Amino acid sequence: MKRKRGSMVVGFLLVLAGVAWIAHQYFPQYFQWLPRDWVWPYYIITVGGIFILVALLAGTGGLAVPGCIITTIGGILYYQTTTGDWESWSFIWLLIPASVGIGLIVSALIDKHWNVLRVGFWLAVANLIVFSIFWLAFRGSQGILAKYWPVLLILAGIIFLIESWKPRRQIG
Repeated sequence: MKRKRGSMVVGFLLVLAGVAWIAHQYFPQYFQWLPRDWVWPYYIITVGGIFILVALLAGTGGLAVPGCIITTIGGILYYQTTTGDWESWSFIWLLIPASVGIGLIVSALIDKHWNVLRVGFWLAVANLIVFSIFWLAFRGSQGILAKYWPVLLILAGIIFLIESWKPRRQIG
């Protein structure tokens, strides 16, 4: 039943998108609320959002992972397009594996795979910590974070040490 429900949701969304596109072409006066400066990364963000929406509506958590990845890439490209900060690729790519972790969290919540929830959490946290460190290193941010960023390293190390000392559960 899950496959049929997923196909129904995808089919409905495709029909809805097609009708909206045709309506926009023939009746543009009703779409004045859309922003005039539509930036091309919005298309990528929309595709990722559709994946996430289908995952939520159809109950197919596996689609949340590519949805989060595509949406994050669209968000990165939106940031870089609007700011011209293309040099940020040197560290902003770390948000992509973090989005995999977030996608795993969403997928685990939808499919009720609680063991995947922990993996997704640590994948997202680890990459967001490293991203923050690189952001500070490459951007030389002023203020308290620039001065005390090694404290973040220490806290991250303590978290990983505590996690490593916890007893492992035997599977099987």
